[in-house]
Amino acid sequence: MTELPTELFIVLILFQSQVYGLVRTDDQSSSFFKQKNNARVKGHVIKTLNAASFTTCAQLCLVNSLCNSVNFKTRGVCELNDELPNDSNVESDHKVMLGWWISIQMDTFIFTSLGARGQYGPTNSHGYNGSNLEAKVQVEKGIQSWTVPFTGNYIIEAYGASGANGTCSESSCQGWSAGGYGAKITGTFTLKKGTRLKLIVGQEGLLRFPHNYSPGGGGGGSFVVVSDMNTPLIIAGGGGGGGITVNGAARDGDPGQMSTNGSRYGGSHGGGGLRYEKTKKQFSPQLPPFFSSSGAGFKKDGDSAGGTQAQSFLNGGAGGFGDTQGGFGGGGFGLAYSPGGGGGYSGGGVVMDSGVGQAGGGGSINNGYNQVNQAGYNHGDGRILIKLFQ
Repeated sequence: MTELPTELFIVLILFQSQVYGLVRTDDQSSSFFKQKNNARVKGHVIKTLNAASFTTCAQLCLVNSLCNSVNFKTRGVCELNDELPNDSNVESDHKVMLGWWISIQMDTFIFTSLGARGQYGPTNSHGYNGSNLEAKVQVEKGIQSWTVPFTGNYIIEAYGASGANGTCSESSCQGWSAGGYGAKITGTFTLKKGTRLKLIVGQEGLLRFPHNYSPGGGGGGSFVVVSDMNTPLIIAGGGGGGGITVNGAARDGDPGQMSTNGSRYGGSHGGGGLRYEKTKKQFSPQLPPFFSSSGAGFKKDGDSAGGTQAQSFLNGGAGGFGDTQGGFGGGGFGLAYSPGGGGGYSGGGVVMDSGVGQAGGGGSINNGYNQVNQAGYNHGDGRILIKLFQ
């Protein structure tokens, strides 16, 4: 029979008040509970309790502010100690498992759009100078590359960008409508040192000024992808651009979605969104006033008329370009009376009804565990946070 190791680590993590296990934590550090077989702390027991398992015993220590270690006996006795183990207070005992808290440091890496705006991403990483990403990020055609520094568990938060608001100053359509907010997608991943990641930080869609009417460009999605096989870890969808408000009826853009599909005839399975003319029941019309671009997905570009379509992640992630710009990360452009769809894992679509368009939000994907997914969370440019517990 294989002999069990005498020491092992039980990972106990809490993040932003969401319990993933057991923890003692603050904003910059967390804890592991280290376990050693056949040992005990002597002379520092402050309380003796019954516990069905070592994990339960550790939980009892967690809720006692004086507890720093435990002696767990195989018959279910849990002794809480007020001291950590050291050379003078540890003795051998083959019927006991010793456990104690050790502090760990939590490193957070924050990726931004680095000041880039519109359809194209940043050209360099100078904006990270002075941070823990200085000289660690390479930028090529807006896509940021970063190498995982340590093997460990990482919490990744991705925020999609919002779509631009739609505005109109003509007498028939005075007012504005809101661009959809980007999704926030959070998951935990076990990553190995040396793994190369490619990241797109979604950028907010843009308006055209001055103009009598300006539907909003769609927001770009935020992507974290393993470079070797272009495997998505996490993607947060961008919001659809705001449409033109006609006769008091606002055509707000849809939010970035929690699901993998885009909305408003959005794409699926990593595809781009569709454009659909509801009155004529026609897909991909090429005549005015339905000029715009749906959002791009991970694999496929958006559909467009009257400008340059939004590009998929695999094709570089540029936003669409027409009368307005879609955000980097696959956001579609707006033109005439039609806004742009949001980018994401699958692109947001655009629906034209009674001569006025409405844009869908991009879809999201989360291949991590301990998932927390929220639609319509983020306003402005996207961002990506990668948090290491070491």
